[in-house]
Amino acid sequence: MLQRRGCDIGRSTYAKYENGELNIKVSVLIELRKIYDCAYGDFFEGLDIQE
Repeated sequence: MLQRRGCDIGRSTYAKYENGELNIKVSVLIELRKIYDCAYGDFFEGLDIQE
């Protein structure tokens, strides 16, 4: 679905996003928000900032 929306990423890249091995591009985050019809904050819910 992301590829159809112009985000040229492969499965391995997406897996790295999910595993926290790679920071997600803002353009991909924007499209994911549209796909899932959610707020940007939903992607970060439950994450704690380590000091």
